[in-house]
Amino acid sequence: MDPHADNLTTPSHDRPAGETGDRPIKLAKIRMAYLADLPGQIAVLKSLLDGGDFAGVQKHAHRIKGTSGTYRLFEIADVMKAIEQFADDGDAALIHVKLDELVEVMDALTIQTQQAYETLTKDGSE
Repeated sequence: MDPHADNLTTPSHDRPAGETGDRPIKLAKIRMAYLADLPGQIAVLKSLLDGGDFAGVQKHAHRIKGTSGTYRLFEIADVMKAIEQFADDGDAALIHVKLDELVEVMDALTIQTQQAYETLTKDGSE
């Protein structure tokens, strides 16, 4: 199974064990809330970077990587992994490139998650 596959709209018989019932709806809600908060987290990263605090960037990126992975937002986790490495290297220019990429990924995932939520709840179950 593709680790980056989105299981929100996968038929229940094709989902991993334990992912049945209203769990995909709850996951979509959690994802939407997390994605809504992410611009604030990006602002923190930029502030740390502007202050030259590469250790702070690395720590905050690690935290975002972990929570995004928990919510199965692996594309964000992948970007955060790169930012962690670039912070370790002290490479501000590449961190800025990845932060721009993060905004694009976040925007795409926000749309995808909203559409999945609407699909999941269109039968009035929510």
